[in-house]
Amino acid sequence: MNALVQFCFVQSNGFRFITALCKMFEQAELLEQCGDFYKLRVPREDKTIGFLFGQIESQKQALNIQEYAVSQTSLEQIFQNFAQ
Repeated sequence: MNALVQFCFVQSNGFRFITALCKMFEQAELLEQCGDFYKLRVPREDKTIGFLFGQIESQKQALNIQEYAVSQTSLEQIFQNFAQ
């Protein structure tokens, strides 16, 4: 029962975070998810990484986020996407 409750809690918070990202960006793509780890991609649009950090930091407690990282797509990731 504890595992089910924890799963529902993680999924609920993950969906709330994705919904919040969709309000900031035209789209948010879920690349992978394992437990409480979510890897997402959003288009840069006219926003900076600092903007995204600020938005996440301001909603961190409300969305139950303990750790996060934001980075630009590397050239290696771009080439891997082409290869796939």
